[in-house]
Amino acid sequence: AITVPENSTLEGFYKDADCTIKYDFTTVLAATNDIYIKLVDASLEKTIAYDFLNEAVNTGWTTTASSTTSIGNAIGVTGDSSSPTYDPSKTAKVHKLEVEKYLISPVFEGPTKDVTLEVIGGTTSSGNASDFMKIEALNEAGEVVDSIIATTPTGKITGKFTYNGSEVIKFSSNTAFVQLRFSCAVAGKGYGILACSMSYVADAGGSETPDPDAPVDHKNTLDWSAIATDKLTATGQYDLNAVDGTPLETPIAKFDGAALTTEVFAGTSNSFLSVVGGTVSYRDGQKFWDSNKNKASSNPSCIEVKGDALAVTFTGTGTLTISVSSTGSTNWSSIALKDAAGNYITPTYTANDNISVTDKAGVYAVKTTGSQAFTFTIEAAGTYTICTDTTAVINTANCNRATRILNLVKIDRYVEA
Repeated sequence: AITVPENSTLEGFYKDADCTIKYDFTTVLAATNDIYIKLVDASLEKTIAYDFLNEAVNTGWTTTASSTTSIGNAIGVTGDSSSPTYDPSKTAKVHKLEVEKYLISPVFEGPTKDVTLEVIGGTTSSGNASDFMKIEALNEAGEVVDSIIATTPTGKITGKFTYNGSEVIKFSSNTAFVQLRFSCAVAGKGYGILACSMSYVADAGGSETPDPDAPVDHKNTLDWSAIATDKLTATGQYDLNAVDGTPLETPIAKFDGAALTTEVFAGTSNSFLSVVGGTVSYRDGQKFWDSNKNKASSNPSCIEVKGDALAVTFTGTGTLTISVSSTGSTNWSSIALKDAAGNYITPTYTANDNISVTDKAGVYAVKTTGSQAFTFTIEAAGTYTICTDTTAVINTANCNRATRILNLVKIDRYVEA
């Protein structure tokens, strides 16, 4: 029997002392398995709410957005004035968040490394396209220590934002933070937040001395800003004119589709990646796509891969989360991770209509331009290969397209020397 102390909650059963790798109900335990129990002091659990339509709850929230945008004032309501279901009495003129135009939360009551949140809002994108929201974690100095990219509802219908396919967004970082801020992740797009709720466990402080023999999480996240174009070979030039039609004196180099090499990653925050073969190319999410306008595309930057593409080496155990999309909403693209012996690692993911198993055991496929996340648990040190299988089949559909990697998060857990 387990007795849970007063004012505490039992969060779950874990494989490691840091309580990061959870046992599920299908795990068959052996006599040698260690089980760690995570208890949380409820008195340290904190919540923060935001409601654009109820200013009274928004104490401490700030924004740098200067313009507003119309979205529906409830889930399922459209803010699209061209829609036959549009009702101007059911819209809200919320802050329009764009690149570097933020909605900023109050400062937390104490530092934390984990926040759970739900965000309701709408995109200003036309058609059925999703937009991409950046959520950044700030330390006490106001510096960004970590970030994630979430996906807005499709079209202009107000709904819940998602991360890794889930409407309950879990933001975890190796570095403590005290505040979150929200902005648009793609230039030329925007969205508005109607409501937000978040919960976290504040660090109570204390003088506990870390165990020097305890394993430590080392986190690496794919950093698009670290991919310098001076290390890429231009794939051409954009034949652009200024908005008034005057030709530009200096054509803009085109790097969309440029081959990526290990040298591009070396010496940067992306040095945890190496190119081992296949086809690996850089797709520029800010590419110029209109011959008369300096305009960003509606897609985030990504790495497009085919075959045995990228290698990641683990010093200890941990996890690798790969967020991917296909090359189109009707195309199936495959994704897999295998160890040095060629064995596929089975991932966890949020099941939905855009993910499917294939006829190749251990190979999965996606059919969407939105982000789908697969988390692979690494149980032994070694080198693992991120790959695709273009011969994989789903029913009669081939997975012969390239796969787009939107984000990579590596957590390597080992004792520091």
